[in-house]
Amino acid sequence: MAKQQGNAAFKAGRFHEAAAHFTRALDEEPGSYLLLSNRSGAYASLGAYAPALADADRVAALKPDWPKAHSRRAAALYGLGRYVESARASES
Repeated sequence: MAKQQGNAAFKAGRFHEAAAHFTRALDEEPGSYLLLSNRSGAYASLGAYAPALADADRVAALKPDWPKAHSRRAAALYGLGRYVESARASES
C-alpha cells in the first residue's frame, strides 16, 4: 500500500510525501531496487541529490544491468555538479 501511495504522490508532484511513502515501503521490502529507485527519483525531484545518489548507488549494486539504475545515478551526480561522473553513468 505504501508503494502505491508513493507512486500516487510522485505523480501528483508531492515529492516529500512520495519519499516518505517509499521509505515506509522499504521498511517492508528493504532490498527492493524498484522502491529505492522510486525514492531516488523523489529525492532528486526535491533537489536532495546526496540521498538520491545513495539510493541510486544501491539500485546499481542490486541491479547493475538495469538502465534506470544508471539514469538515476546520472541525474543525482549531475545535480551534485559532478558532470564528468554523470556523463560516465549515462553511458553505463
